[in-house]
Amino acid sequence: MTLALRDDFFKDDIFKSVFEDASDGMWILHDRKLMMCNNSAAHLLGYKDPDDLQNLHPAEISPRRQLDGQWSSEKAHEMMSIARHNGHHRFTWQHLHKDGSRISMEVSLNVVHYKHLRPLHVVWRDVSEDTTDSRNRISHREQECLIWTALGKTSVQTAEILSLSEQTINNYLASATRKLHANNRTQAVAIAYEQGLLKRPNKRREH
Repeated sequence: MTLALRDDFFKDDIFKSVFEDASDGMWILHDRKLMMCNNSAAHLLGYKDPDDLQNLHPAEISPRRQLDGQWSSEKAHEMMSIARHNGHHRFTWQHLHKDGSRISMEVSLNVVHYKHLRPLHVVWRDVSEDTTDSRNRISHREQECLIWTALGKTSVQTAEILSLSEQTINNYLASATRKLHANNRTQAVAIAYEQGLLKRPNKRREH
C-alpha cells in the first residue's frame, strides 16, 4: 500500500477520525504487512511514532513462538487465512513491547473490501492483566501435576508419586488447563513453561 493509496484510503474523514482517535489499538494489514497503525497501537508496544512500525510482519513484533508452541510467523499466516476465509477472526496473541516484555492481546481481524484490495482491519485489546490474574490462581498442586505431566508421567504415575488418587490428579490437570486457557494438557504445559510457572520437581518422591 503506497503512501498515495494510504491517503486515498483515508479520504473518508469519519473513518480517519475513528481510526486515529480510537482508544483501542488499530492496524491496517495489507500483503501480510502492518501498513499503518494508530497512536494507541504504537503506545501499547512502547513506541511514540506509529511510523516506526510500518511495513513490519506481525511476527517481527512477537516472540518467536506463541503460547501454544507454534512459531509466530506460521501462526500469523494461519490467523490471517482464517480471517480472509470467514471475513473475520478473533483470537489471543502475544506481542513484544519495545522493552522486550510480552503483552497478551485480544486480536480481532476483519476483512475490508476496498476497490480491488482486501486489507485486514485489526483491533487490539490488552488482556495481559486478565491473563496474569488467571495464572496467579494456579495452585501449588496444579503446578506439581503439570510438572510431572511435562516429565512424561501419566495420571496414574503422578498419583503414585504425589500419594493422591488418579481422579484427583485428573481434576487438578483439568483445572490448570482451564485456567491457562489451553485446549489440552500438553498445551497447558507449554503455556506454563513459557510463563516460567514450572520448575523441575524434587525427584526424591518419585518411585
